Parts: sequence; structure tokens; C-alpha cells
Amino acid sequence: MIKDLFESLCIAFSLYSRVPMPGIKWNDGNMKYVLVFFPFVGALEGVLFYFLSGLLISKGFGALLTGALLTAFIFLYTGGIHTDGFLDVCDALASLKSPEERRRILKDPHVGSFAVISGIVLYSLKTAAYGSIYPGILLPLSLSFFISRALSSLSVLFFPEASREGMVFSLKRSAGTAAAPVLILLTLICYGILFYISLKKALLMTGLFMVILVYHHYNCRRNFGGISGDTAGFFLELSETLTALALVLLR
Repeated sequence: MIKDLFESLCIAFSLYSRVPMPGIKWNDGNMKYVLVFFPFVGALEGVLFYFLSGLLISKGFGALLTGALLTAFIFLYTGGIHTDGFLDVCDALASLKSPEERRRILKDPHVGSFAVISGIVLYSLKTAAYGSIYPGILLPLSLSFFISRALSSLSVLFFPEASREGMVFSLKRSAGTAAAPVLILLTLICYGILFYISLKKALLMTGLFMVILVYHHYNCRRNFGGISGDTAGFFLELSETLTALALVLLR
């Protein structure tokens, strides 16, 4: 049990971050808890983001440089895995084709013009938002990295899958029965901390995440026939960017 938990932790970090981890051979036992540990990838990201952003603010770095450095940090930490899904989904949505054809576009290794344009817009908004942060939103913003991944894991468990192959299907099939209750409990604990910090910001983030989650479900069902790794990445990029923008704009 302890061995499987540790290996699930290592697999989660090796899949969704660039944090050095020992090589683990995947099996049904150690894949069972990967979705549970996925939010902890965001927890470490949030801790590092909190201290890095605090340092940059305290040193008086300009807004543009602060935003660019924080955006670069997130890209380096995740390796751009979620951005890749975001770009693929933007290409597929722009095609205005059937769900089957859109799923084919998701697998296409080539980058379309809509993906490039969407990527430029996404990273411009990230840089602008992170360049405008102030001490009062650092903690809620840092918690958003955990919350977004917890909701992403829950969507993998509860949304219909687009295909009975690929990473999302493997994680869903391997997840133990305790995965969903544990993830719900972790999410509630994180929201409890958020509400303790600031009722106003907690209500803002809760409402925003719920709207994006509903759109995520609609997008997966309507446009792709179900959830996939790419649509999960799209959800993460969208939710984290919009959360940062909302916290900055609605002081």
C-alpha cells in the first residue's frame, strides 16, 4: 500500500511536472492513486509561485518582467503539457468539424494557425495578469493551482471519456474506489482555507471555477464526445488564466 502510494506520487509528478522523480514502471497498483496526487503537483507549484512572486514584488521588479518571469516559471514547471492540450483543442474547435474529425485533429502533431494565435493570446493574458498581482491575492492565487487540478481529476472520473484508449482512459480505469471521495474531501479542505482567508475572493473563485467546469463538461460532450487529456489541459489553462485575471481585475 505504502509502496503504491509513493509510486503513484512519483508518476503524477513525472507526468505533469518537470520535478525530478525516480523512474517507475507503471502497473495497476501504482496507477490507482495518480489522480489523487495530481492536485499535489499543483500544490507544490502554488508554493513555489507564492514565494517567487513575493520575491519579485518585494524586489520592485517591473510589471512586465514580473509577469514574464512567473509565466516562464509555470511553463518550465509543467513542461508545457497543459499548454499543448490547450493549443490542440483550440485548433480542433476552430475547424468547425464533427466531433470525430476534431478528435483526429487533437492527435495531429502539426500546429495550426489557430493554435499559434490562441497560444499568443493565452500567454499574453498570463503575463499581464501575473504582472499585475499584489500581495493580497498571492495566497488565493497560489491555491488555485491545487483547486484546478483537483477539479480536473474529478472531471476525469465523472465525465464520459472520448475514447477507450489514451492516458485519461487509463487513469480512469485504474483509479481506485477511494479516489473520488478523497479528491472531494481535499477540494473541500482547500476551499475551507480559501474561505477563511477571504470570503469575497473565495466566492469569486468558486463561482468562476463552477462556470468554467460547466463549460468544460459542455465542451467535452458537445465538441469531442467526451473528455481527453487535451481537453483536460484546456480546462486547466483556461481556469488558471481566468482566475488570475479575475483576482487582479475585481479587487
